[in-house]
Amino acid sequence: MAEVKTAKIKLSELRDITGSLSKVLSQDLPVKQAYRLSKLAKAVQAEMKELNELRERLIKKYGERDEQGNLAVKSRLEEFQAEFTPILDEEVELSFIPLDLNDIDGLKISPLDIANLEMFIDEKSENLLADEKEKVG
Repeated sequence: MAEVKTAKIKLSELRDITGSLSKVLSQDLPVKQAYRLSKLAKAVQAEMKELNELRERLIKKYGERDEQGNLAVKSRLEEFQAEFTPILDEEVELSFIPLDLNDIDGLKISPLDIANLEMFIDEKSENLLADEKEKVG
């Protein structure tokens, strides 16, 4: 059975991770990798949901309605940011089974997406990446 690992991730990084996971999950993957990624995506989405709910509460607390009835934080933006920014620096711990690069080789994703997901890639695969960088560099 594969080893479960954990990673501490700042809440501010979750949005990028969510976007990159979505791109990978929209592609055809081997069943095992698709399952592992979907479990990781659910954990990330649960954290994002809590963060977004907190953000909405702060918008209600500091926001004002405009002529169209939309709620926005304008005149109290500094107060909003003073309360929300420290929350973004909080870390959450996610458990996951690392991905093997060999199993997801051939996916069409950007280097930025790989960077966002790097912490979820098997260390042995990372060593393979380092070997490839040395050959190129």
